[in-house]
Amino acid sequence: LSIAVWVGIIALAGLEAEMGVVLLLYLQIAHQKWQTEGRMRHVDDLKEAIHYGAVQRLRPKLMTVLTTFVGLLPIMWASTYETGADVMKRMAAPMVGGLVTSFFLGLTIYPAVFFVWKRYEMEGLAATLRDLIPFSIRPATATGEIEGVPARQSRGRLLFALLALLLVLLLLWGLWSWRQSGIVVEALQPVAQKQVGDIQIEVSAPEGRFRPGQSRFHLTFRNLGGDPVEVENVKVQFYMPAMATMPAMLIGADVSPIIPDGIQADVDLPMSGEWQMRITFDTPEGSATSAGSQKAQISIRTQ
Repeated sequence: LSIAVWVGIIALAGLEAEMGVVLLLYLQIAHQKWQTEGRMRHVDDLKEAIHYGAVQRLRPKLMTVLTTFVGLLPIMWASTYETGADVMKRMAAPMVGGLVTSFFLGLTIYPAVFFVWKRYEMEGLAATLRDLIPFSIRPATATGEIEGVPARQSRGRLLFALLALLLVLLLLWGLWSWRQSGIVVEALQPVAQKQVGDIQIEVSAPEGRFRPGQSRFHLTFRNLGGDPVEVENVKVQFYMPAMATMPAMLIGADVSPIIPDGIQADVDLPMSGEWQMRITFDTPEGSATSAGSQKAQISIRTQ
């Protein structure tokens, strides 16, 4: 994760902590109101008080999330080539996703924790732990019911556990897919440019340089007006001429599928020095630029 992403995560944590404290305050006020009016006699009264306090925070929390979300959308829609957009998009991304999930989790996790806490004060530890013990380890009766839990409630808890397990598996699969997709999170900076006819090629890399070993870089193809150019069959090779004690080297780059604003590629350069990046690509028939096969050679220095 880049520094900009961590800044977004810290900002999200601060905003969520602030909204969480206010929600707990509303829950505490509702609990005190029920106690003052003499309505806090059973666990059902505690649930009613928590429901009342949480509902009071629903509209303000929704307004806070929506206004912040709408304010961050222009940053997410901005082109990465606008000044400062590459950094701001990485700061806004965790906040946009985190605000949506925190809205639902905040209204479910905080009241549940508050309920456990206040029930412990009302009925003691034994009654509180009775509902927290996983029902899968409780003994079953002859009718198949779980001890202390009606049959319908047992099936409901089983369904809830299966849904929770499915959600965890989906989250793990999404994390694995994200890591396998090769999304570049580092801030890209231009390394070199090359004019080929009426096409401008720009090479960008993290921190604006290539390093020996595994490197990821980005290629953009634009016309003289600055608009993206559609290209096909992109191939990239790195060539280093022979030296006194070393033969010539030719290394191919692993090019990812073409995206709207260019391509992403990976290359493993075994040593530092002056490399020649050889780029070949095709422009389709009917494009605004010169159609056909194109070649370019750019000097890249690893350090």
